[in-house]
Amino acid sequence: MFPTKEIENKVLEFSETEDKAGLDEYAKSFDIKLDRRKSFDNMVEQFAKHVKDLPNEEDSSDKDESNESEKTENGNDKEILDKEVSTQDESEEQSEEQSDGESSENLDSDDKPEEQPDDKPEVDESKIELEDFRPTFNLTFTDKRYGGEYANVGYWVIDEIQNNRVIEREWSAEAIEDCKHSKDVATILYYIRKDGKCLVRESRNSRFYKFTESKVKVAG
Repeated sequence: MFPTKEIENKVLEFSETEDKAGLDEYAKSFDIKLDRRKSFDNMVEQFAKHVKDLPNEEDSSDKDESNESEKTENGNDKEILDKEVSTQDESEEQSEEQSDGESSENLDSDDKPEEQPDDKPEVDESKIELEDFRPTFNLTFTDKRYGGEYANVGYWVIDEIQNNRVIEREWSAEAIEDCKHSKDVATILYYIRKDGKCLVRESRNSRFYKFTESKVKVAG
């Protein structure tokens, strides 16, 4: 609660008799003005709040000792390190002198570094293969007005198809992968490939979207 043990003991002395005047005068030595109209406990809290930012003398002393110790250790470490570096430099110089003659004989100025193959995979522009594809939804509902079997899908799937221009990009693998819900988009393509069309109803406005490979028709 208090920054030093000395301050804490002094406050305890005033606490025995709840000496507001004594506590107030003691606080003034720290340039802290207390309100004697408050209870003694509240005055103590007020004093503690303002005095807590004062430097801790014990901590300062410990820090000074620690700093001196660190300086001594660092100085010894630096001296040892300088000796090691000097020895290492001499060893490296001797090694370089021995290897200069050998390396100059083997060095061919006309040699060029061997070109590394480009490991970056090429983007597959072909349409996605769906022979072993597992659809994320089934066409479990029927509405003859709009073309038969359909499934309910989130409106965000329709938005992604439109925003990423999937139809204009001919349902390419790259276009589908650009969609966050790519598996749902791929499922629509799965039914287009299977039945020639895919009818879905989006969740926001309950509109029907009839997709083919080349266009989409909105109804409802």
